[in-house]
Amino acid sequence: MLNLKLAKKKMENEQGMNHLLIKVKPEKSERKVEKPVAFVLVMDVSGSMSELVGEQHSHQNQFFSRISTRGIENKREGNTKLSYVKQASEYLVDMMKDGDMLGVVSFSDTASLEYPLTKLNRDVRFQLKDRIRALTVRGMTNMSDGLEMAMRQIPSELKNTHHIKFILLSDGHANYGITNADRMGTLVQGYRQEDVSVSTIGVGNDYNSYFMEIIATTSGGMFYHLKEMTQLNAIFTSELETLTSLTTKQVSIKVELPDGVHMEENLNGFQEEQKGNVYIGNVFHEVPILMEIYTEDEIPLGKRAIKVSMSYTDVEGVQKTVEKTISLTLVLEEEMDNVETNQEVVALVKELLEAKTKKEAIRSYEDGNIQGASSSVQRSMTKMSRMFDSYDIEDEDDTLSNLEDFSFSLQKRSLTKADAKMMYSKSYNQTRNVKKEDEK
Repeated sequence: MLNLKLAKKKMENEQGMNHLLIKVKPEKSERKVEKPVAFVLVMDVSGSMSELVGEQHSHQNQFFSRISTRGIENKREGNTKLSYVKQASEYLVDMMKDGDMLGVVSFSDTASLEYPLTKLNRDVRFQLKDRIRALTVRGMTNMSDGLEMAMRQIPSELKNTHHIKFILLSDGHANYGITNADRMGTLVQGYRQEDVSVSTIGVGNDYNSYFMEIIATTSGGMFYHLKEMTQLNAIFTSELETLTSLTTKQVSIKVELPDGVHMEENLNGFQEEQKGNVYIGNVFHEVPILMEIYTEDEIPLGKRAIKVSMSYTDVEGVQKTVEKTISLTLVLEEEMDNVETNQEVVALVKELLEAKTKKEAIRSYEDGNIQGASSSVQRSMTKMSRMFDSYDIEDEDDTLSNLEDFSFSLQKRSLTKADAKMMYSKSYNQTRNVKKEDEK
């Protein structure tokens, strides 16, 4: 469940740099514990959701018409963002099992409870679909009100009987309610106490990538960008299947370093309330967490232990802790010659540094801070050059040239909204070890 590796087993005791790789795997449960799921769809119905998304997706409407449980041709308002979201939501209703729970909240200027969180059966499915089909666009974008309305649907005892998940879908910037990303993160951080995570789906190219990601990351959910509206049913399927098979919940990592050894924030972008205390959320597959560690002033030579503890809740609701240590030897700079480098760790360092660089730059780019975006790339390149020298990475020129081209495209504002969204999404997936077929 917990595996530790260092880029190098030795590090300079003064002005040294290293990287710690922490691999987290879900617990293998010896006995299968079936637990139903409770979903709340939190759906944006602001005016921009009425925008057409193009005739190239018309086959999606035909697909959903065929799977209608009533066998009736669905009446549609055209190929709008909202129409696809509604059709995918009906698909989710069909996928879920009797005994699962589903509720629907919509939001514009304020939130509306479209259907309370209810156990599914035949009649409830019909009622839910009717309510979803009746949704219409109106007003502005108040995400926080939508999430709070969804949270009021969750009784405190539900976490003992169900896996709980909110799925937030939006195509725009939050312009009502909480509009600051940090404040929104603080809001959803409180949901953890009830074992509620929020996965966010950015629809189109006009939403704020960082804002949607911070909601997901802080609550322990996933962030998705829809390159094509036809991806919605696959996302819903993935969210349902992974939640059903969940064995390792509310995972957090604590790293304890020897005196004089320091660390930067994790390269993955997971939330840290303080450095070394990393919140992961629910774990469905192996997750690599990468920490940069370093020395500044001269410290004593010799072997030191790095201790890592992983806290989580298992499938039966029992809180557990796993601990591991790894040895690091502090040496003089001249003793670093011919020290073996772990190529797996170094390759991941390179990948995540590049992904983190692009993600942070696009965050500034989307906010209109072009100079800030370019400057963040240049700072990262300086850091990467030092890392390349330390680990003797051979393709330094190719990587730095790629980032130079990226920086130039930012300065010239030649990166389209669609390109920026795809690049942000790809970088996010790299930091979470999620490989999408169109991004490999």
